Amino acid sequence: MNHKNAVGEKRRQCIANNLRILREREGITKTELAKKIGCTINTVFNWENLKTITSIESLWRLADYFGVTINQICGREPLPEKAPPKP
Repeated sequence: MNHKNAVGEKRRQCIANNLRILREREGITKTELAKKIGCTINTVFNWENLKTITSIESLWRLADYFGVTINQICGREPLPEKAPPKP
């Protein structure tokens, strides 16, 4: 694997891990998350299991739902220590 692919794979793993952490902190299932952001359970499953890449539109919806930034989901900034309060 070349360097560019290794970096891309590492980023995908970070996103998948952060989505799982955020979902589990919220105490919701993949099915519940899918309903809340308007996608299918298969989509959430595929994100968390590195089968597909999250679209920018989905990242926006996820960031809004969890009250974090896209940079935090992507691992460019640390996730907050605890889930922020819902508006």
